[in-house]
Amino acid sequence: MKGENSVLFYNERGIDQALKGDIDFESIRKEAADHAKGRYEKAMEIIGGYPENLSWDDVMESFSNIDMAKEWYWDQPRCKVWKEKEKSYGKDWPFGWSDSPDDYLIPYDEYIQNSRDSAFITFAVLKDGRWHEKGKMGVL
Repeated sequence: MKGENSVLFYNERGIDQALKGDIDFESIRKEAADHAKGRYEKAMEIIGGYPENLSWDDVMESFSNIDMAKEWYWDQPRCKVWKEKEKSYGKDWPFGWSDSPDDYLIPYDEYIQNSRDSAFITFAVLKDGRWHEKGKMGVL
């Protein structure tokens, strides 16, 4: 199915390719929004009762030593309870390794919209017979 009107995409089933017109973008975006709603609600169950934390970026601006910045960041009440819950949940922790309380410093509606907007991202597209990519995969 190679051709000028096809796109490559990745989903939970792996890497694939399809004609742009054959991709149900709205269903992909809705699924991402539904997933995001559950994540945000779960996060608020854990950290919602605590004062908002300073973001990692803001903390890093205040420290020249990364170890001191980490200690200060994770000592904030919201961040502290996040880490405590992560330990108590163990392998059943409902968030990923890169998630943090910073992800929930934005309002619910904005979080959901961001998830919808980033639900479909490709590495490259073939348009008008030309390959377009942001970087070079596997090239150092």
